[in-house]
Amino acid sequence: MDEYISKRRESYEQTEPTDKNLTGLALSGGGIRSATFCLGVMQALAREGIMKRFDYLSTVSGSGYIGSSLTWILHSKWAEGKQRKEDYDDSNAPKIRFGVSVDDFSYGTKLRNRDADPHNGAGKGDNVELSGDDYRGAAILRYLRQHGNYLTPGDGINFLSLVGVILRGMFISILVFLPWLLLIFYLLVANDWFTNTVFPGKVYGDVTAFTFGGLALFATFFALSILYAGLTRWSSKTFKVDNPSYKSAWSPATFWYRLRREYERWMPYMLALGAALLLLGWLPDLAELITKLLHPDPSSADITIAIAKDEKGPLMALLSTIGGVLAAMGSFFKSGKDEQGTFSTGLLAFVASLLLTLGLFVGTYYMAVRIDASENDHVGWVVAWGVVATSVLGWLASINYLSIHRYYRDRLMESYLPDVGRVLAGSPGGCRRAKGYVPGGYGGQG
Repeated sequence: MDEYISKRRESYEQTEPTDKNLTGLALSGGGIRSATFCLGVMQALAREGIMKRFDYLSTVSGSGYIGSSLTWILHSKWAEGKQRKEDYDDSNAPKIRFGVSVDDFSYGTKLRNRDADPHNGAGKGDNVELSGDDYRGAAILRYLRQHGNYLTPGDGINFLSLVGVILRGMFISILVFLPWLLLIFYLLVANDWFTNTVFPGKVYGDVTAFTFGGLALFATFFALSILYAGLTRWSSKTFKVDNPSYKSAWSPATFWYRLRREYERWMPYMLALGAALLLLGWLPDLAELITKLLHPDPSSADITIAIAKDEKGPLMALLSTIGGVLAAMGSFFKSGKDEQGTFSTGLLAFVASLLLTLGLFVGTYYMAVRIDASENDHVGWVVAWGVVATSVLGWLASINYLSIHRYYRDRLMESYLPDVGRVLAGSPGGCRRAKGYVPGGYGGQG
């Protein structure tokens, strides 16, 4: 490392020894706005001849975008020339290398050219022809500005591209999850576990064992909360930590901390299991309610048969699922706007989760009841093979490449790690190159 720093300093005519006077520039996070602010800071430092004196660059979160961009552009030589629209791939073409001084900083440093159009040769109120480093800095800065709306940059990637990626991730997730849910519900329906499981018949009135278990877990949660509240007086006492007996792992000084931690660790499981049991217990009632609302005078007195024959109930569940998907997408797009919509965004996300969960669970329950009532023996095999096939798909698929985050990282990579040769040539699609160029040098694995 010292050797590398020494060589770098020599290139900027700095002769200080590397065992002292090491300096670094730390850039803070905060998304795209932080990256933009930090870019301005580095431009100012480069213009004043200070940037070249830093030995280390540290970035976090949003500032990592512009920090990575700087190191990416510095890492190799690039095809030179305002005129190289067609032959920037030529290995014999002149090459340039950027630096961090006032003369070769990749994003430019001169204020008079900050609004210049490098490809038209003139800026706003600045009727001059750009050349050399002025041209290069303005060209790269202009490219970054043009990709400010990086999620929908154009060149074939637009709003529908983003929607398609979101729908693809949701569809694959549901496709892998649904057969397993259907198999579980079918086993519960076939063995009458929705109405007659741990206890003979129903526990009390219309409360099934699932509902009873969920209510019991929530009652336990509230009882433990009351007990904990009553014990907090003792937990707030001050203990003498210099007492040898308090050095034990279960001393009064640490007991209350351990108790709080164990409570906070296990309560989420209790709440999640309680909610799941309540949902399972109420599923038959929800399906019955939907069927009775859609068919006030059912053709069958047996509600189970009516549910199995109901055509509109599954459609309502499907509409609920679609509503959940649309609400989830609305929540995603709204989250990218100003902070004033934080509460409404959270509410929309909650509604999306509720609609999606109810739609999937109620719809799957309808399918399970219909399969159980079916006289076709092949339906069960179809479900079993569906579980196997989608499990294999889930094993083969990489969530990192299906989620919106992969799309998000790709667009950031294209914006901040461009093919500088294309950018300098004024060619559209600065992220692509005809002969094996990979943005960011990660082979798409970043």
